[in-house]
Amino acid sequence: INCPREAFPQAAFTLEMEVKPQYDPAKPMTLFRHFSWIRGSLSLFIREGELFATWGDRDLTREPKFTTGLKVNNGEWNEIFVSYDFRELVFRVNGVVRRLPWEGRAYAFKPAIFGGHDKVELGTGKVPPGYFRGLLRRFTIHHNAR
Repeated sequence: INCPREAFPQAAFTLEMEVKPQYDPAKPMTLFRHFSWIRGSLSLFIREGELFATWGDRDLTREPKFTTGLKVNNGEWNEIFVSYDFRELVFRVNGVVRRLPWEGRAYAFKPAIFGGHDKVELGTGKVPPGYFRGLLRRFTIHHNAR
């Protein structure tokens, strides 16, 4: 699913989705990317069965990666929530919350993509992340932190 660049803000946001993924634990799978040719801000993956995120920051010397430790159940429905308020990223998967301090700004105003982009970068290893496989029941972008 491709969204126009106006869909995902460069400011505070909340991203919510309900997915039933079918993934290979040995290969990262893309959930969401604020991305076109280069990163915009948030990218979300399932990596080794857990939610993993990267951030495209205006400071190109940083390579922000966020290992959440939150399990995404393979073949089951998962509620995924990510919120950013300029002080922290809040990740929630199936009711379990992980708060990580973060004060980055989006690198660029970019389109957003649910489910696919296979460019290798930032924490996805040498194997390109796979496109999303599974079912999507809900996908919402809010232009504020909740």
